[in-house]
Amino acid sequence: MRLSEVKCNSLKNPMGIDDRKPYFSWQIDTEQNQIYQTAYRVCVTDEKGQNVWDSQWVTDQTSTYITYGGKELESKTVYTYEVAVKNNCGNILYSRGNTFETGILDQKEWTAQWIGRKPLTENSVKTDPVNQGQILLDMMHGKDVDFKPDRKLEACNTFVKNFVLSEKTPIRKGRAYVTALGIYELKINGMLPTAQRFAPEFTAYDTYLEYQTYDITEYLHGGTNEVSITLADGWYKGKFGMLGFGENYGSELAALLQLEVVYENGETQTIASDETFQYYTSPYVYADIMVGANYDARLEAAEKELHPCHVSKLGYDKLHGVCAEPIIITQHLKPLVLISPQGDTILDFGQNLVGVVEMKVSGQAGDTIKLEHSEELDKDGNFANYIDGFNRDQTDFYTLKGDFEEVFLPNFTFHGFRYVRVSGYPGEVKAENFTACVLGSDCVVSGTFKTSDVRLNQLQSNILWSQKGNLLSIPTDCPQRERAGWTGDVWVYGETCCFNQDCLNFMKRWLCNMREEQFEDGLIPIIVPYSPGYKDIQLQSFGTHTSAGWGDVMIAMPWYLYQIYGDKSVLEENYEAMKKWMQYVEKEASEGVNLKESEKNDPKAIARQKYLWNTNFHFGDWLYPSCRKENGESDMIGSATTTKEHVATAIYANSTDIMSHVAGLLGDTDMEHYYALLNQHIREAFEAEYVDSNGKIDNDVQGLYVMALAMHMVSEKKRPLLAKQLDHLIQDNHGCLDTGFMSIKFLMDVLTDNGLHDTAKTILFQNQYPSWLYEIEHNATTIWERWNAVLEDGTRTITSYNHYAFGCIGDWMYRNLLGIQKLAPGYKEILIKPDFGFGLSYVEGNYDSVYGTIAVKWRIENDQKKIWVKIPANATAYIELPGQQRQKMGNGVFEYTVCRI
Repeated sequence: MRLSEVKCNSLKNPMGIDDRKPYFSWQIDTEQNQIYQTAYRVCVTDEKGQNVWDSQWVTDQTSTYITYGGKELESKTVYTYEVAVKNNCGNILYSRGNTFETGILDQKEWTAQWIGRKPLTENSVKTDPVNQGQILLDMMHGKDVDFKPDRKLEACNTFVKNFVLSEKTPIRKGRAYVTALGIYELKINGMLPTAQRFAPEFTAYDTYLEYQTYDITEYLHGGTNEVSITLADGWYKGKFGMLGFGENYGSELAALLQLEVVYENGETQTIASDETFQYYTSPYVYADIMVGANYDARLEAAEKELHPCHVSKLGYDKLHGVCAEPIIITQHLKPLVLISPQGDTILDFGQNLVGVVEMKVSGQAGDTIKLEHSEELDKDGNFANYIDGFNRDQTDFYTLKGDFEEVFLPNFTFHGFRYVRVSGYPGEVKAENFTACVLGSDCVVSGTFKTSDVRLNQLQSNILWSQKGNLLSIPTDCPQRERAGWTGDVWVYGETCCFNQDCLNFMKRWLCNMREEQFEDGLIPIIVPYSPGYKDIQLQSFGTHTSAGWGDVMIAMPWYLYQIYGDKSVLEENYEAMKKWMQYVEKEASEGVNLKESEKNDPKAIARQKYLWNTNFHFGDWLYPSCRKENGESDMIGSATTTKEHVATAIYANSTDIMSHVAGLLGDTDMEHYYALLNQHIREAFEAEYVDSNGKIDNDVQGLYVMALAMHMVSEKKRPLLAKQLDHLIQDNHGCLDTGFMSIKFLMDVLTDNGLHDTAKTILFQNQYPSWLYEIEHNATTIWERWNAVLEDGTRTITSYNHYAFGCIGDWMYRNLLGIQKLAPGYKEILIKPDFGFGLSYVEGNYDSVYGTIAVKWRIENDQKKIWVKIPANATAYIELPGQQRQKMGNGVFEYTVCRI
């Protein structure tokens, strides 16, 4: 029995935090049953070994989010903490030697200055909002667009300085505090002190910028040392978004760098970025996150022409320490080498992924190799590109210097791909010389799921790979086209996301950026971070910066995180922003009146309008499959306009319901009652406006019935009528779903919760378009943006083949097929309730909760259902099996057998 997963701020030994009140968590790892914590004690000491906090023994079962309560923390200090726990068996468990390190807590401690090639400028994008908005609408309507954004690409520059450290006094500690406008690579004496890539990552640059803290002690030595930092465009200057514009935040890059060396005698030495730094042109001819990287290795040995740098007085107001996991290379894949019918040499990595390709090569100086990346080949097996938009090259170039063997690992760019076309490679292209390096934020995989059906296993694999590819600094919609933080995708997918990976810190940071991007009137934009280019396009295209469901992630995501991780501080941090969003929605709904002709003389109809969010643009049940133009193409805008007011009002009700619970948890009883009453009014207005006496909705499509049932928008009397009509619509659609972006999240739950189990089974195992298994049978390895990205005849369409939103079925599979359900926040209380009625012979999986691993394995053999369950210490579980009453298990390992009834 021991303590494990001992963390500060949900991170192991974090470095550079600027939280003055960090929190601590731990787990009890044991093979014994019925183990509970009875008391805990946390002691924290500073670098001198002096005690700064002793919680004393606290009689409590709490083992998560224990807030520091000691002396004020000091900047740039390593703190050591010890956790002691008593359990119900009388044991005392210890975990010693854990650390956390503060960053720069006071702006006055920054001595570094911002350095760059030229003076910093404001956003220099020459935007024409009207033109950009019309271009986008034309593209969405399938029209040919005669437009190309700026293609300017510039070389990356490296800023460098030599400095001298004492040769007489040993170095005790060295730290680097670094950030940039752009992205950077730091080297100390030619060595990388970190595995992190793309630092400082993507944030709301105008108001929020993170700095990183690195331990550089082992890279320093007495005498002359060199520090260098190479800058690339990244999201600050690089090309991304709908139309592929660059310079979204500015046209000039800058770095901020502060090295602090502490000697054994206590003396300190600071090396800070200033006018003494110089810069030279790096071997990167250019490096853009979308276009790709062009590296000329001959420039490595070329004489460096040094130039003076420019110092800008930007200040430190928007700087914050790191609070989440960094982007790193998470795994490696090897390819097969193919020769296409057209004679191209193509690498097939067997998996749609996000990353770059590392290449080994020997050849003549000046030889140039071209690596082109794509998600799909055409139906004949030839290389093709199906990415819509501009500046989406996803192409890397490498020019050899002529060494015996050279290794090229592109930096400052990433691609969404499975296939790579190789051109210009000297000699035979061998698989052993190429490796796909998968990139993503280092969020630990926390859930597994496996069944007796290989198709469902592939579906789970597709879900996880799509998620890992789109958790890269922010949660993106897709990794190959826009790479933007579309908020609606997270509203749909957030719960599945948090089962598959530990996303607490990742999402908390994104929510912090969301609060920064919130408008004064409470509006939450459709994308976070919300770059200037997107603001122009969205406003002109749709007349608003937000949409129901998309903006409502401000309500849903804090709630998801609280429920899944039990972290109440997420609600506290976001409560004011959540209320502001609700105030915005309430104002929009109440001020807009969208009466039908028949309602203009109806006092009741007029009175209920303020509870219907039926004005302005919303995406509605975006991309529901049956919404098509006369030519058969998907009608994106039509899917929005035909469903927007029903979906918006249902989500409005859902958000008020969540807000009532949140207000109650935070002790705001007035708002708890206010939102509960508002929720009641909205639901009553919805039923009166849209649902007739026979339970039919005025727009008779599947998704609206799903939303109405999921959000409890009709009386209990009418629920069976709506469920019956939903079932009828599914049967009329040959047992296929017809749900869009918002309703798909709730489809399976609505079916199983309303007695439509057979229909749910049909939907789950359906392999005709549109369905999840249609994608599997068309060789998908990630989740598609559109159900028919690949047509029946194998034709590929222009769309995203890595778009996690429709993977939200994962949450239902984990709760229903595997049977792991939470009864209390953070899975402090758990219900094990697997559904054996989907024709599977076994299901197994686990979820790593904040208390430890919850595992379930069940198998049907000879009409017997055998279930094995593991519950972590300090949690309590209940089990509910067919023909039996719910019973309490507690925690530990348990086995059950249910005979045929």
